[in-house]
Amino acid sequence: EYGGRSTREMPVIQGAGGESEEALLRESYEINSKVYENQLRASCSSSAPFWDILVITASDEQQRAHYQHICDLRVESGSIPSSLKIHVFADPEGPRIGSGGATLLVLHNLSKIYSSEQLDQFRVMVLNAGGMSQRLPNHSSGGKALAPLPSTLKNGELLTMMEAKLVTYASVAQAVSPGTMLLTCADDLVFFHTVGLELDRAGFTTFAQVSPAEIGEKHGVFVLEPDQLSRQAPCTSVAARYLEKPSLAVMHEAGAILDRDGPEQALTDSDFMFDRTTARKLLQIFEAHSEEILKYEVDAYGDFLHPLGSQATEEYVSVGACAGLQQVRRWLAEALRSTTLHCAMLSPASFYHIGSMKEYIKHLCHGLHEMHPPRVRQLRSAGPEFAGSSSCIMHSLVAEAQVGEGCVLEYSSIGGGMKIGAGCIVSSVSVDAPLSLPDNCFMQTLAVKLQDGALGFVTHVISVLDNPKAGLAQGATWMQRPLEQCISGLGLTPEDVWCGESERNLWNASLFTVHSSKAESVEGTLAVVHRVLADDTTECTGSEVRLSMGESISSKDLPCEAAQRTALDEQIAHGKPSTASTTHAPWNFIAVTCAEAELDRCDLYCELIRSQAMVPKSTIVMAVPDPGGARVGSGGATVNAIVVVAERLSAAKGFKFIEAEVLDTARVLVINLGHSKVELCADEEPPYNWCGRAFATVSTGGARGEALSQTALLLQQMARLSRSAPCGVWVCSSESFMIASCSESIRPSAWSSKGFTALAISSDSEYSRRHGVLQIGEDGRVENLLYGEELAKYLDDPNAPQQVPTLTGVGFFSIDLAAAMLNFYTDDAGLGACTYYGVDSGADPISFRVWLDLAQMLTLKAESLELDPNSIQAKLRSSLQSHVGSMHAVVSNDGAYRCRDSKSEYLSQRCPLDNHCAPTNSILCAPGRISRGAVVDHCMVPPECVLDAGQDSFCSGLDLVSVTTRPRAPSPTSFRRWCSLTSSKGSSDVTVLPSLLAAPLGEASVVQRVSVPGSCVLQQIRLKDQHSVMVLYRLHDPANQTVLGRSLQDFQSLAGLSHKDLWEDSEEHTLWNAKLYCCFRSDDAGRYSISPQQASLAMAAQVDPASLVSDQGLRAAWIAARRVSMSEILELVSVEAELEWQSQLLTWKEALSLHDVLVNRLQQPVMRALRHRHIEALPGFQTCMLQMLDMIAATAPVDIVARALATIATLLVVIADGQGGLRLGPAGNPNWRPALAMIQAGECSDGVRLMAQLRSGWMENPAGVIRAARHYDAAVQVCISRCVASAFEDAPARTRGTPLECGVWCQIECGARIDLGGGWSDTPPIAFEAGGAVTNVSVLLDGQRPIGARARIITEPVLRLKLCTSSDDTEPEEVMCVQLSDLDDYSKPQAKGSLLKAAVLCSGAVEVNTPGLPELGEQLMASVGGGIEIESWSVLPQGSGMGTSSILAGAVLAALAGATGCGSLQSDDLIQDVLRLEQMLTTGGGWQDQVGGLVAGFKIAESRASLPLQVGNSELTLTVLEVRVKKLEAPPGFLQTMGAHLVLIYTGRTRLAKDILQNVLWRWYARVSETSLTIDRLKSNAHRCARAVQEGDIKTLGACLNTYWSQKKLMAPGCEPEDARAMIQAMSQAGLIHGASLMGAGGGGFMCVVTKEPHAKEQLIVALSALERLNGDVRLHTVEIDNEGFLMSHIQP
Repeated sequence: EYGGRSTREMPVIQGAGGESEEALLRESYEINSKVYENQLRASCSSSAPFWDILVITASDEQQRAHYQHICDLRVESGSIPSSLKIHVFADPEGPRIGSGGATLLVLHNLSKIYSSEQLDQFRVMVLNAGGMSQRLPNHSSGGKALAPLPSTLKNGELLTMMEAKLVTYASVAQAVSPGTMLLTCADDLVFFHTVGLELDRAGFTTFAQVSPAEIGEKHGVFVLEPDQLSRQAPCTSVAARYLEKPSLAVMHEAGAILDRDGPEQALTDSDFMFDRTTARKLLQIFEAHSEEILKYEVDAYGDFLHPLGSQATEEYVSVGACAGLQQVRRWLAEALRSTTLHCAMLSPASFYHIGSMKEYIKHLCHGLHEMHPPRVRQLRSAGPEFAGSSSCIMHSLVAEAQVGEGCVLEYSSIGGGMKIGAGCIVSSVSVDAPLSLPDNCFMQTLAVKLQDGALGFVTHVISVLDNPKAGLAQGATWMQRPLEQCISGLGLTPEDVWCGESERNLWNASLFTVHSSKAESVEGTLAVVHRVLADDTTECTGSEVRLSMGESISSKDLPCEAAQRTALDEQIAHGKPSTASTTHAPWNFIAVTCAEAELDRCDLYCELIRSQAMVPKSTIVMAVPDPGGARVGSGGATVNAIVVVAERLSAAKGFKFIEAEVLDTARVLVINLGHSKVELCADEEPPYNWCGRAFATVSTGGARGEALSQTALLLQQMARLSRSAPCGVWVCSSESFMIASCSESIRPSAWSSKGFTALAISSDSEYSRRHGVLQIGEDGRVENLLYGEELAKYLDDPNAPQQVPTLTGVGFFSIDLAAAMLNFYTDDAGLGACTYYGVDSGADPISFRVWLDLAQMLTLKAESLELDPNSIQAKLRSSLQSHVGSMHAVVSNDGAYRCRDSKSEYLSQRCPLDNHCAPTNSILCAPGRISRGAVVDHCMVPPECVLDAGQDSFCSGLDLVSVTTRPRAPSPTSFRRWCSLTSSKGSSDVTVLPSLLAAPLGEASVVQRVSVPGSCVLQQIRLKDQHSVMVLYRLHDPANQTVLGRSLQDFQSLAGLSHKDLWEDSEEHTLWNAKLYCCFRSDDAGRYSISPQQASLAMAAQVDPASLVSDQGLRAAWIAARRVSMSEILELVSVEAELEWQSQLLTWKEALSLHDVLVNRLQQPVMRALRHRHIEALPGFQTCMLQMLDMIAATAPVDIVARALATIATLLVVIADGQGGLRLGPAGNPNWRPALAMIQAGECSDGVRLMAQLRSGWMENPAGVIRAARHYDAAVQVCISRCVASAFEDAPARTRGTPLECGVWCQIECGARIDLGGGWSDTPPIAFEAGGAVTNVSVLLDGQRPIGARARIITEPVLRLKLCTSSDDTEPEEVMCVQLSDLDDYSKPQAKGSLLKAAVLCSGAVEVNTPGLPELGEQLMASVGGGIEIESWSVLPQGSGMGTSSILAGAVLAALAGATGCGSLQSDDLIQDVLRLEQMLTTGGGWQDQVGGLVAGFKIAESRASLPLQVGNSELTLTVLEVRVKKLEAPPGFLQTMGAHLVLIYTGRTRLAKDILQNVLWRWYARVSETSLTIDRLKSNAHRCARAVQEGDIKTLGACLNTYWSQKKLMAPGCEPEDARAMIQAMSQAGLIHGASLMGAGGGGFMCVVTKEPHAKEQLIVALSALERLNGDVRLHTVEIDNEGFLMSHIQP
């Protein structure tokens, strides 16, 4: 750690008082806390002694700036006394200077800031907080001084180590003289009582603790003067010597052992102080030798304290020091030799060292009792619902996640089903996905700046037991596996991981991949970690950028980290995570101002804000029109908005009049909506958005082409700017926005609580000419606003700066200024005429502007301006006289400001979030040509139409319909195209969704091309009268001069058009008024579609005016068409229709994305589409998704149908939003049975349509939605059963066997199955979608075959089914089936005898599902000549995990085949028959259980990814093993040896595999990345396990079993019970086992262990007996390998 101090594992130290001393320490801490709170409340003139200066040392300049920034914030928030002077000093670049060098540098720096006389009067605390903190990496980035602690201050802020030091030493400050300097470290805490201590001593005073002597061997020890040895703590004594890490012998020899009864004790070191005289001595030494001193690592403890005391020697000078450091030590010794060393002996006292990951967990989860009683610590956190009772959760959001015992979470947002194991540290992590973090892990995410300046995120995951500093020679590990082995296992070389001469340890290993988001970073790193834990040898891709932990710290982006923590603070305040794209301030009001004529448009703007969830639902969003029908300007509109808001707030609080005090707690945002339509017409070129600039969109970049409305972007930026600002009124324009990090570097104090604050961004002088510039004084106040000619004169000055503070249009009115503006409505000067109060009182409206009028009168220059007394500005200055000169400025140097005044600006800035601009919110079905610089927004182009966008062109709003009009039958393999899919025209709850599937183009189809010339604009605009119009013009052409570069005269001449063809008689002949643009009526469904032919007609005149002369048919059509001018378009445009089109496109894009994933069988997750940020905001989003999924399910192959139905169920769960119950539940409602029967019969189309109808009636409440989801899950099971049945569809007919004589039993006995690797990959649908590979073995339990069945023919034509507990059970439970209806419950696993009933049906002896079948007795007589009696048994408990039900099913089927001839006795047939039987039972399950129990010995079985499902087994028979063992010289003995090393432990818990299976299938169908990745690793591990068997490698087999268990936990989170975890841990810690895993799906049942020693059952019993609360049913069983397979015998009656 810092300065070379050793880390500590010191226990809490107490005196003889026991609990009373703990209470005394807590009382002392409370007293110190009150002293600190008084300092927070006190003014700067407070007479109470306290620390005057806090100095924090930092490791580098970036950490220094971060410390200073956070300190400023915490002073402003009231967490640190404002009277405290805070300085942060960074260590110089170059060699480490140690805590001693840092202390000397502090003395030097303070002497440069303050005079010697001032320092004589200051009490100074120095907090050494630099260092890399490699053993506790979550403090490496932000610094140890800011480490959070599980306590809060009175203001609710989370306590950090910095404040904790100020609190714990608050009473010390009152006990020492001015000039004292205290040195303390940021990685420990000491709690003590000052009673009995004399702290105001000359020289050095150390805080010493009475500790066991063996503790002193690892720390510093003080030797007291002989006459002081008998003194009892608490007291202050004189020390004779300081020893560093002395042995017991040295302590005895030096007299360091205290004179105490009982165990030997010594005084160990802690923090220390020195007086002003000593400080001067140290400063003199540094100033004399600073250059030499800063070359070496000087220790403040060893090098300052060793020379002190009457018995001090110079032996230490040469210990571990080079010649230069030795000289430094001599200089210090010479200066300090005569200085006295005092020991303040603390009692009672507690010491906590927090320097390692283990210590962090230990002390934060179980210690620090002085701060509070032990409890669950959830500080400034929302949630969690599922957290371990001993976990510490600080400043974090935990929702829908599981947190294990003994975890520390800080500054994190965890959700989406994330599972965090026990004993973990999670720091600065943001994840919303069902991932899992193993036990005892450390995980943190850092923001880093890459070499190209880009921002990235890297997540570190290591074991808390790893030592990042340990080199390879010291056994470096990662995730407690040898580091070198992990690196090679990932396909990397040491050269890939370590660069240059860096030490080869975990800290310097470049293993952690950089990603573009926090969530991707977490998922990517966890994927690699799970590969490491699973010993997956898949190579890493070479294109990934990887950083080491050290490189990440060096590249850290602390401003980004600080901004993200501030955003998290808001999320916690709201109690939920914000969406991926929005983080908003809790506005009370958003007032949108507009002209009265624009009220409809303004209402739509407000609705846009509400509907897209841009602000919390509690925020009131309202339109505030200008009063009196006239424009009152942006200033008047802002004042009017303040009046309206204040009136509403006053009414809500019951006031009779408007009261200004309601603004005291208000946060109001005023958005001036921008230009009216009349003003837009005056633009030099047509508008880029005909609805108004406020409704424009920007691209978020990337291949998906996502769009973000300018409104959303504006609100994001405004929220970030104002997040920590005081209450008040913000004003901005809807037409401007800030880019990137302009708000991340602005502190809350920047927004003045008095007057007006303007936001400016430093930009080049040329750009600022059109926007205004601030002249700012040295005190931050604005001297003048420069516009127009004054600005031009200023910028043209040769001495003008290149970068100037440019106005952004964003301003902040403090509460007092807003209250003064509120009073305008009663103002005698007539300013109230800008408000509706004034207009309603009879005044004529007045107009003034925010910046040129209102803000200008708040500048320093306003006082000296000569104004007309009757002017608006003069009246404003008079009314706001007390605020003149109160305008401040906030200037950001790291952001950008853009105002979209023109189309060229809009196009150049359309991608502010990414340099790459893909088509935004568009669907282009056919490959076209999008040239460089082209912009395509909100367009849909069908397959038959190709869009060619020329260079720098702009296409917007196009909705081109298919040329083909004839209906086409859907086909899942065809290319996407668009035709209408509607039902119940006019129904409000049905979204018109384009068909995603249609037949390929026929020969008669014609592909149309729509070409947009370069630098031209093609827009389709939707009008209020159910028409749409296409507009084509050239960029940069003035609106009144040219047509695509041709003059109006030339255009008319070439086209042969008269004035009457283009203009009304009274109109001016300009392009703006020319009726050039063809209108087309929407279709009957209300869709504003345009065919390519219509597009060609609309573009013909502009592109080729001569064609109107040469082509008379075209001319006639063009003349006859309804045509409008640009001025008419502006009046007729339908904002509502335009927004609806954009929303509809976004919905279709998400539907298409999901369609591609399903139909193309892509291994991609579906939750992204289902949880899209607009899922609640977009009208019809859910309906559209459901319709699309219905379409796929109705037309696709059965495996795709299954996934589509599962996705519907998942979407329904999302819609229910956590309400309505659990997804797992009954699904047998009679209304749904016909639909399920249709799907079972292969009539998917009809079944899906019927289910959709039923679903629509169950969507009224969450409970109905969840019930519907369950029935969709049932339909999925039906589809899986059909997939499994495909294995039999083309199978040759089986030859019926010869039945036994009536009464003769056919008995089958089977072993149990131990699965060793690959389980879950055998489970349908995984088995036929991804392929499966499983290695397992058949075993005898305690020498017996535990599973069996027997069957025989009886004379009575009935089914007599007996459920036995063993083969000789004399009182079995009997089920009699006399009629076919007695078999109806064969598909219900809990029904008595259901397995046996299903087996009879599966064998073919009886049928039930075909109408008109004979009764049971008739069928039995016809098939077997009598009835059938079956007995089955298993000595294994239910839910054993040993494959009991599948093996028992195989045994029953084999017994039936042997007794009646119905079925097969071949193992391959039995494997598939059992698979089909389990689907009939609805328990699902794979094929590995029956393979394991019916086929002898070890074997590996595989199925390939295809339908029909095919399974084969490749038994590792004795012959094969003999060959292998023969090479190992003991082939036959391996089976016996392996049996001696296998032990089965029954955990005492039962579980139903179906419940766990269902969850796995949900995750598989959703393609949760963790599940998809694990499947491949399961198969790989199965092959590795098979090789271990062939090679006779028991140790590797155990390792495979461990890997297998880790993989199972990834597949089914929560499948490991706490007692099972404790059992595995106990056996592992005892060194008894190579590996262990719960059998089957986990959750309970049996556990298999591979022991290191043979016949280790008794040793295991001893290890397990030490566990507390162990289930009393736990039993251990011996194992033998079954090398015969199932045994068949005949038993005579």
